[in-house]
Amino acid sequence: MLRTLLVYGRKAYASEIDLFRFARVTAGRAQSVRVVGRMPAMVFRVRHSGGESVVPDLGDVYRMTAGHPEANVEVIPVHGQSRLASRAN
Repeated sequence: MLRTLLVYGRKAYASEIDLFRFARVTAGRAQSVRVVGRMPAMVFRVRHSGGESVVPDLGDVYRMTAGHPEANVEVIPVHGQSRLASRAN
C-alpha cells in the first residue's frame, strides 16, 4: 500500500488531519514523502553538499551517505493516530 507522510519542521505526520491537529499548518507547507508498505515510526532527513532529502528507509540513507562522508542524518519521528492504527493491520 502506498502512503504519504507529511514532514514539517522536525516532525513527520501520518495524515493531513494529524498535521493540522498537531502543527496547525496545512499540507501545502509540508514536504511529502512516499512510503510503501507499513507506516514507519521514523523517517530520515539526509543533508549533504548535493542537497537535502527525506527518506523512510535505512537502506536509502546508506546509499545517500556512502558517497558523501560529510552528510548529516537527522531522525524525524512520525506522529499521529493514523500511524498507530496502521500498526494493528
